[in-house]
Amino acid sequence: MNSAGRTPPSVSVVGTEEIGALDATAQATLVRNGTVSALELVGAAIKRIEMRNPHIGAIVDGVVSFLRTQIEGRRHRPGSWCP
Repeated sequence: MNSAGRTPPSVSVVGTEEIGALDATAQATLVRNGTVSALELVGAAIKRIEMRNPHIGAIVDGVVSFLRTQIEGRRHRPGSWCP
């Protein structure tokens, strides 16, 4: 259950937008129960940034590519990501 008293959705219905609609407690629950990994949460956040940033210009050019590079490096080093 998240802080609003709702149970987070199952993996079959969790997508980029659905994850973005969850609060941090619900996202942590998804990681804890193995529904998604911390890297998947970060990847979903990056996708949301890429979809919205062209309209609002809140993220400086190069930041998203830097984040993607960091994620790819973490995928190849088990245990190097601290959720």
